[in-house]
Amino acid sequence: MADKPLISVIVPLYCAEAYLCRCVESILSQTYRAIELILVDDGSTDGSGEICDGYANQDARVRVIHQPNMGVSAARNSGISAARGERISFVDADDWVENDYLSYLSDLLDQQHVAISACNHFVYAKSRDYAKFPPNEQACTLDLRQALDHILYHLPPDVSPWGKLYQASVFQSLRYPEGKIFEDTYRIADLLCAAGTIAYGPLPKYHYRYHRQTLSKGALPERNWDFLDAVDHMIRVIRAHYPDLDAGCARRRVHAALSIRRLLVHAPDSALADLERVQTIICAGAKTVLRDRRAPVRDKIGILLSLAGRRIFDTVWGIYDRIRNSY
Repeated sequence: MADKPLISVIVPLYCAEAYLCRCVESILSQTYRAIELILVDDGSTDGSGEICDGYANQDARVRVIHQPNMGVSAARNSGISAARGERISFVDADDWVENDYLSYLSDLLDQQHVAISACNHFVYAKSRDYAKFPPNEQACTLDLRQALDHILYHLPPDVSPWGKLYQASVFQSLRYPEGKIFEDTYRIADLLCAAGTIAYGPLPKYHYRYHRQTLSKGALPERNWDFLDAVDHMIRVIRAHYPDLDAGCARRRVHAALSIRRLLVHAPDSALADLERVQTIICAGAKTVLRDRRAPVRDKIGILLSLAGRRIFDTVWGIYDRIRNSY
């Protein structure tokens, strides 16, 4: 263990007592033993803080930070600032990991000589796991252009902070945006640019607990537009490095607008301004995305439905959503 780099595993948490023990136990049972576990209690009002302190009293590898509730970005940033390890990994408090999660990511980092490694993950929904991406057996290394291209088309690895191992130096001048949600989408391009390359392993070693509907339906509060702001920041960074990825940037922005548009199905007239804003974004990118052979069919159908009018979009999406939720 002495010659292994120390990994700081950061768990931001808020009122997570229902899931926290499974998460922490999965980290403490890692086959990779050179770890410190930093539990950042972001002002929990349930028993999460006491659970954290209990683990710290039992295991010297566990450190706890208690802070007022400031949001997940602030919690991640507190963990980064407190980290003593040469490497950093994140695990969300309602998720859990395979016992070789850190060994797998560490081996990828060392073998590929990169500053970020990532693994495939399971999505846990309706009491079952399924792999997010095809779990074939071939690991790969993506250069910066390839990695940025992949996130534009939702190819592996995804934008999440978790499921990855970072050299701590990647965060030397970077932190997550506080006061915003969708911090993962906002910061991923900056992190990839700081790293230069990323290694990806297709075996799923992380279990992501899916909670339906991250965005809120109805007349949209500003927190929903944070998603578009995050995408806009991401594509500004990408365009600054690779203007030739403009088609992918247009596709990612239209996808974000469609994600918001589906929340406005049968919305009241008070949401008219939100509808017009989304429709303007979709129309602006429609031609580029419809001509893009790599753009998903679902995006293209969404564009065509939007162009066909509000009533048609709402009717068709409403039917699709009911069918999807029945499974």
